[in-house]
Amino acid sequence: MLVAGEEFGQLEGAIRDMRVRCHELGKQMAAELEDLRNAKQLAISMLKAVPPSAVKVNRTNPKTPSKLVQSITVEPNTPFAQPIPGMAPVNDQEMDQVPKYLRGRLTRDRVNGAVEFLNRLLREKYTLLQQNPAKLSVEQRQRYYEWRDAEEPDELAGRAHISDADIKSALSKGSSNSFKMDPAGKSILAILRHLGRIKEVRSAMSTRYAINN
Repeated sequence: MLVAGEEFGQLEGAIRDMRVRCHELGKQMAAELEDLRNAKQLAISMLKAVPPSAVKVNRTNPKTPSKLVQSITVEPNTPFAQPIPGMAPVNDQEMDQVPKYLRGRLTRDRVNGAVEFLNRLLREKYTLLQQNPAKLSVEQRQRYYEWRDAEEPDELAGRAHISDADIKSALSKGSSNSFKMDPAGKSILAILRHLGRIKEVRSAMSTRYAINN
């Protein structure tokens, strides 16, 4: 009976060892599966890391330059560098054509300060979208996927744009001293719409401002 008891104890010990090994093997397999999923996602991201369709090269004939759109050139060392559409400054003649109820006390310099700020946001957004996500920081990668995977109305297809959330995020970081989303800032956006610089596209979730090219 003693021998049988010892054998039973050994059997229990062997079963416990098998359970521990199975548990460790399961954890190892789960970790390897997660690594495979991450590798797949990285591969997909790298394949998609090309200039987004929203970025168009300005192919306007240089002999007949557009009055409304200029190209913001990305730094030469930027991967997949392409010209990014941006707004041209407002001139005195255009400013004189703006109705007084829109212009108020706003000056051309004030409006062009906003143009410069919005162009900078466009440049930052589309320069980031032209990067390889695998080489970005965690914060940059998060913004990359937020912009790349955002649902957009059909009328924005192929058009460079920024959203009111992009503007507010930049302003919260103190990115501009010349533009705020206050009544004056909203008047500036209305002036830019009036002059054909931008198109406002509203949706249930946000308002986007597309560059007219």
